Amino acid sequence: MNDLYEEKWRALKSEIDGRTQGGEELFLAIKDYYEVYDGRLPYWLGSLYNAEIGGFHYSLSSRDNEEVTTDRGTFKLLPDIESSFQALSILSSSGMMKDFSELPEKMREGLKSFVCSLQDKDTGFIIHPQWRELMADVEGKSGNADIMWKARRGRDMMWAEGICERLGFSLPYPTAYERLMCESEGEKTAASSDLPDYLLSRERLINYLDSLNWETDAYYAGNMVASQGRLFLAAGLADIAADYLTEKQNKESGLWGSVGGYAAINAYLKITGMYNELKLPIPNAHRAAESVIACATTEERAATVCYQYNVWYSVRNILNSLRSYGGTEGEEQAREITRKLLVTAPAAIRKTKEKLLTFKKADGSFSYYPHGTADHSQGMPVAIKGSNEGDLNASVICTTGITGNIFETLGLREFMIPLFGEGAFDKFKIAAKM
Repeated sequence: MNDLYEEKWRALKSEIDGRTQGGEELFLAIKDYYEVYDGRLPYWLGSLYNAEIGGFHYSLSSRDNEEVTTDRGTFKLLPDIESSFQALSILSSSGMMKDFSELPEKMREGLKSFVCSLQDKDTGFIIHPQWRELMADVEGKSGNADIMWKARRGRDMMWAEGICERLGFSLPYPTAYERLMCESEGEKTAASSDLPDYLLSRERLINYLDSLNWETDAYYAGNMVASQGRLFLAAGLADIAADYLTEKQNKESGLWGSVGGYAAINAYLKITGMYNELKLPIPNAHRAAESVIACATTEERAATVCYQYNVWYSVRNILNSLRSYGGTEGEEQAREITRKLLVTAPAAIRKTKEKLLTFKKADGSFSYYPHGTADHSQGMPVAIKGSNEGDLNASVICTTGITGNIFETLGLREFMIPLFGEGAFDKFKIAAKM
């Protein structure tokens, strides 16, 4: 536990005591939850930085192996843009850094060079050299591989823009989003032929959405849609996508699909992420709250680190939507949800800690599955199969991701205690050889 912030802990306790009866139980649950984190993770995080390339590896097996052989061929294991964005997220939100000006100049320049080198001049998309051949092989073919490739490409564009914004630089060429906006306005671009055909008309988009399984695999369908939200927006088809999703929703429960438990909440987070991206209200948000909050203390096994994260993030999405778009009624619904959440929060936080510990590794990192990492990310190889190790995707979820959402949903964001204190950033820089 981080004992360097006693004044912050006192402020948190005072705030909790002033808000709710029995605040001591909630405060102790949060204090106990922080025992999950220790000083080993900064070393692990720094060791994933590749100074020669300028980006972060996904995991130690990615760092320590030049390539991986799968049933689809042999691929290099190089740093990737999503892992690099996630590393920066941990650094900036965990207490290791106050702001990005503290990042070593050599690392800032390395990250800039790395990100800019990945942008494809002809399309504006981010294309990793280790995956280019695989993407070309599946593009346009039927089946999950082509769908996952589209999600991968959409996500990478988003991460690139995120790193640019955080470090204060621009990509060398117009982005795919900028080109698509020109396309939707009738101005042909050099990348026209590279645009997915379902972005070219309302009918084609609906046909694409109809091809996804919204009934028994709403999570997968929602992930495909959420990862391409910016593309729908740039194509001028955002309203079509939102209307489609609203039509698919169960109006009584506020959820999507016919599967309950974690599966329903996992789908809910992805789909509501689409509404957030489009800056639209989540329909029937208050109706989903009861199911989401109940899942915070469920005995159902968390198969991945995303399960508990998705619960807390879904509550956050619900509250934000009600407050932003619900008017007076939405504000009251949000207050009622918060009141209910405060009652169950101690048990929910203890259950979250219990489940997080099943993913924690000896080096302080966290794995995507209880006994191993995910060797593919959005269909692309990122680690050695079968390796029982932490990875950056899981570690950002289990650190600043879940913790930030706990404080956010309880209305305590400004009182959040940093996960790591004095000396943590020095450990990171030593491991990164900075």
